[in-house]
Amino acid sequence: MYCREGVLVNQGFQKARAVTLKCRAWTCPECAPDRRKQLIALIASGKPERLITFTMRPEPGESPVKHARVLVNAFQLLMRELVRTGRCKRLQYAAVMEAHTSGYAHLHVAQRGGFIERNYLVKRWIELTGSWNVDIRYIRNPGDCAAYLAKYMGKDPVRFGTCKRYWTTNGWDLSGWAPHAKESGWSTIWEVRGVSIAWLADMWEGMGWTVIMDDGVLYGSAGPPPDGVEQEL
Repeated sequence: MYCREGVLVNQGFQKARAVTLKCRAWTCPECAPDRRKQLIALIASGKPERLITFTMRPEPGESPVKHARVLVNAFQLLMRELVRTGRCKRLQYAAVMEAHTSGYAHLHVAQRGGFIERNYLVKRWIELTGSWNVDIRYIRNPGDCAAYLAKYMGKDPVRFGTCKRYWTTNGWDLSGWAPHAKESGWSTIWEVRGVSIAWLADMWEGMGWTVIMDDGVLYGSAGPPPDGVEQEL
């Protein structure tokens, strides 16, 4: 199914709602900007205190995919070591893969928690990878955070083979947001339909329902408009 060519529908006996079904692919020109905004919001939700970039020199003849895998393994080993040795007991981070102009990966990491000594990071990075390039930028105010995230972490996340584009530690999100499993008066069953949202609106109107659109969500009701939703003029 192509992007926006179907809808996700939650329909009961007397009321229903639907949203346009997006592919959410990073390669999609319509979905990619939204994915970037969501990624920046996710990283900002952890209130990072510093941004750290890890770079590693590729070996002769090494493919970008293999290089990325080695980079990620070295990074994860270093993070586990920081916790195990007590150098950073409250370590929380969000990591994003990005491709250098050479096509090889480097890793941007938003970090929150205990102080990490740069000299130690560089020393261990050299021992693990043979490279010394570890850049640390401290975030002193929310304005800096937004600017750094947009510049360094929301630009163009790349997937190398099976490596993830980005990931976070458990407990990174401090925003307190969590999806609700149930919403009063609505069914929890959603189904995919290969129709346009305009076609669905016409169908519900043909059933005699009140049909409105609010913030990108289509609502249909056999009675008055759903609670909390005002009719658009």
